[in-house]
Amino acid sequence: MAAGTIRKQPFEVKDYAMDFAGELVGNETLTLVSCEAVNLKTQADSTAEIISDDPAPAVIGQTVVFWLKDGIDGDSHKITLRVSTSTGQRLESDLDVFIVEE
Repeated sequence: MAAGTIRKQPFEVKDYAMDFAGELVGNETLTLVSCEAVNLKTQADSTAEIISDDPAPAVIGQTVVFWLKDGIDGDSHKITLRVSTSTGQRLESDLDVFIVEE
């Protein structure tokens, strides 16, 4: 599932949420498997650079909440969220993040 794009400034530290409710049936619940980032220019892992581990990404109900931090003006990153569900589904959602000093 492609979720869209986010623009953020390098100074900002902000929380974001990815809602998986549309993919779930009944009382199905989520377990976070991973929240990772890749720099779209270099294809290098940029998880530690752009995704906060304090607070760490977390499942809240049918949503994954994660915090984006820092970044370098002009860089862009692909955030990939992977979750498992209580019924055995494995779901993935991608989000592109553009770092823009405005």
